[in-house]
Amino acid sequence: MHFYKDKKRHVITTQTEHKCVLDSCCYLQQEGFKVTYLPVKPDGLVDLEKLRTSIRPDTGLVLVMMVNNEIGVIQSMEEIGEICKEFNVPFHTDAAQALGKIPIDVDKMNISLMSLSRHKIYGPKGVGALFMRRRPRIRVEPQMNGGGDWWR
Repeated sequence: MHFYKDKKRHVITTQTEHKCVLDSCCYLQQEGFKVTYLPVKPDGLVDLEKLRTSIRPDTGLVLVMMVNNEIGVIQSMEEIGEICKEFNVPFHTDAAQALGKIPIDVDKMNISLMSLSRHKIYGPKGVGALFMRRRPRIRVEPQMNGGGDWWR
């Protein structure tokens, strides 16, 4: 969001996201960004029509967890991705709980960014990965500096 802050000042996420996503959204709010926290339906799924109507011209990112870490609900990723594609809004998903458990197709789901955590598949804690789509290019800023340009 920082890279696009001159044009994109709005983020959409859900009220049931992982604490790390909710904390990041709170941080963005403290910097003047607007965040819409969508409620979920009784079954835990995102209301797709509420998502659609929440997208604004300045929406820069939609964040929806693929599989909820507390209740296990699997979101309608293809439909969410289709809405994001329709409005040309990047779509990020936290797929830490999904990796190795359900099929993930970043093209079919129109995922722009996907966070993964190694310890969810019996790897060491503190190791993760970020999938970034090449086209359209998503620009990110490092949270820590140093170490070279390996991430570009």
